[in-house]
Amino acid sequence: MLEHLTPQDLGHIMASAASVVNLAVLGASIYASQATKQPYHNSALSGYAWVQELMKGHPRCIYTELGVRLHVFITLVITLCSMSYADSQKGVTVEEQLAIFLYMCVTGLSVRHVGERFQWANGTITHYFCLMCEALSGPEFYNQYVSLPNADDPPSPYLNNNPKFWPFFKGCLGALDGSHIASSPAAADQSNSRNRKGFVSQNILAACSFLLQFLCADRRVAITLGMQVLLVQQRPQSKEELFNLRHAQARNVIEHIFGVIKWQWRILVLPPEFSMKIQAQIPAALAALHNFILEHNDNFLQEL
Repeated sequence: MLEHLTPQDLGHIMASAASVVNLAVLGASIYASQATKQPYHNSALSGYAWVQELMKGHPRCIYTELGVRLHVFITLVITLCSMSYADSQKGVTVEEQLAIFLYMCVTGLSVRHVGERFQWANGTITHYFCLMCEALSGPEFYNQYVSLPNADDPPSPYLNNNPKFWPFFKGCLGALDGSHIASSPAAADQSNSRNRKGFVSQNILAACSFLLQFLCADRRVAITLGMQVLLVQQRPQSKEELFNLRHAQARNVIEHIFGVIKWQWRILVLPPEFSMKIQAQIPAALAALHNFILEHNDNFLQEL
């Protein structure tokens, strides 16, 4: 029968046979790969090992990756443990839990990317990020490092040492303003969360001192009676109030502090992937962390 086939026909038959063999080999390889699962996180450098490498390596490395100096990182771990907010669990040390939170805040990377860095599943990364976020924004930690001043506190040297501001701002303890923080609400709520600049955000109200410390950072801020702050949204209404120019110059401190935390923590600029409950806690957690860093690192603002 083959003697009646032309060379061209034989070529077609051979090509078809080769295709069948290739498909069979491909099917066998797919079956074999499904039969024996290959672990996704198989890097030789685990998350714990990477954190240890940062802690023992060049001092600049941990600052670049986690946004804090080594002594601040260690002090923060000790502080959280003393408050019973965190402990090692399921093979994840407190150091690694905190590193997961800080790394995600510094980089703004997705849960999947952070999971690849720390060699943990997405659910594990989400769990420990939320755990640390709730710890830093929780009342015990937050209230210790973020608090409103008393009306009788002495004026800031920033004011009374500057003739532009003193005595016009006598009694002023800080500045107050709102800022839009990137967010990713549910699809049904996105239209209500879109701001005038066209992107989806949550509006956070914060007050800060003239030493660039947060006095409060929340959606709900209660200003106590007798506390005078600079309301950025409201211009002076008469010559008896603060001069417009000096008012604008003095209130720059609140714009400065928002610029500082948005530059340091990219998660405030890039929409995170968590529930709105956690997203609403992130600014408060980072405000408390900002004050904690200031307290334990005098050169923090100069290093930015």
